[in-house]
Amino acid sequence: MRLNSDVQMPMVSESRLAGDAKAAARAAEDARLKEACAGFEAIMLQTMLKGMRQTLPGDGIFGQGQAEEIWQSRLDQELAERISKGGNSPGLRDFLYRQLSRSGGDD
Repeated sequence: MRLNSDVQMPMVSESRLAGDAKAAARAAEDARLKEACAGFEAIMLQTMLKGMRQTLPGDGIFGQGQAEEIWQSRLDQELAERISKGGNSPGLRDFLYRQLSRSGGDD
């Protein structure tokens, strides 16, 4: 088998590889920041839902059992996550992301 010596292989410089690695690291960091902001928004929404639920009058006949409290807590958590990830998010995650990505500093 004979190799064709006319084929030119493009050379990739070390600085380009380093730049690509930095861009990939920045993208990964950006994704982690977005996820953290969405998680914080979900926690805030869950706290708000729990507070709103506490203003409702309780069931006077049977009271509320431990199982119902656990179920309500899980329901609030799921609702908060869905609201945060949905298109009708209150916008806290976007605000936090803009503020934190701006203050991240450039290397």
